[in-house]
Amino acid sequence: MDKVVVAGLRALLIGLGLGCILGQAVIIPVMASDLAREFPEVAFLQVPYTLVAVLIILCIEIAFVAVWRLLTMVAQEQIFAERAIPWVNTIVWAALVSTVLSVGCCMHLLFLINAGGPGVLLLMVAALIGGLAFSLIMVVMRGLLVTATRMRSELDEVI
Repeated sequence: MDKVVVAGLRALLIGLGLGCILGQAVIIPVMASDLAREFPEVAFLQVPYTLVAVLIILCIEIAFVAVWRLLTMVAQEQIFAERAIPWVNTIVWAALVSTVLSVGCCMHLLFLINAGGPGVLLLMVAALIGGLAFSLIMVVMRGLLVTATRMRSELDEVI
């Protein structure tokens, strides 16, 4: 892979990662505090929902680390190796956990707290469909990686 592309992708990952850290440390807590003041009837949800938001962003950061490792393997032309598979699994699990957290939070808000309205329902459906779709795409990509790794090792044996 071209070194410029790898450097560009790494720069994007660093920028996105810094944005995630800023979101976890500053933006999410400040927004939660503002919303708790604006809607005192649900202020008791400030801490648990902030925690869920921080955990969802942590899942994204974990996926970024896995993508960084896979990108390193691609740059070294070692992507078709067994050691790449756990990193793809990490991405799949991070996507599934963040999907469960997102959908669970929306369901809690809609069905137990009876708040949120149609916007939260749409967000829940989007999180469910988007999260599952991404996870399934990654499972397919994992299958392709496993097949390519197997074919590469068979080819190495022949040569």
